[in-house]
Amino acid sequence: MTTPTKRNSSLVSSKKTPTKQKASNADAPAVFRNDWGLTPNQQIYEPLLTMAFTPILALIVVGTGDDAYNGSLIAVGEALLKDPIFVLKSMFKMPSREAILILLIFSFTQLAFMKIIPGKVHRGPTTDKGNVPIYKDNGLLSFFVSTLGYIIFSSKGLVNLYDIGICYIYYREMITAMCIFSFFFCAFLTFKGYYFPSTTDVGSSGNFISDFYWGVELYPRVFDFDVK
Repeated sequence: MTTPTKRNSSLVSSKKTPTKQKASNADAPAVFRNDWGLTPNQQIYEPLLTMAFTPILALIVVGTGDDAYNGSLIAVGEALLKDPIFVLKSMFKMPSREAILILLIFSFTQLAFMKIIPGKVHRGPTTDKGNVPIYKDNGLLSFFVSTLGYIIFSSKGLVNLYDIGICYIYYREMITAMCIFSFFFCAFLTFKGYYFPSTTDVGSSGNFISDFYWGVELYPRVFDFDVK
């Protein structure tokens, strides 16, 4: 009777019992990681700085066209170094009723165009959750119709409802109105994503500031309108 051979110890030792690995932060999508950005607590500070500075930059760009600066960013920069509060206050203009009305008419017109102007229907890539976004390719045609309609109804067109330079006249007020509106709209979309998501492609980083900045829904829809 032969003695049983001994198993190779190296083979036995190599077959370790599988251990459950803890999910690391690196496995998460980039938007939900805690290590993106350039500063500590970057999920708070960098979004806040971006959201605070962007409206100010919009006002500066528009205000550069004032007679005092004659379109010169250098002149604006020098004025900001001397008295930034005065410069920013002079560039800010509270939206008038006319400016808000222009934006409302334009917005509702574009919403109508999204539905009534024809276009080829395209399907986007299937998401990880199995959703397929559907798009109507009518953006370019909507642009041409909008431009033509603006000219026809203006003082240089057939109807003469408004001065053709009306957008220039109320440009600064419209920029201010859109900056203010954007914060309320993003707050609405964040709340909607938390409690009434349009699809299953929704997720939170666990940080409200980050969610507000990045968004929590991949394809948010409101009354069947794709608001993205």
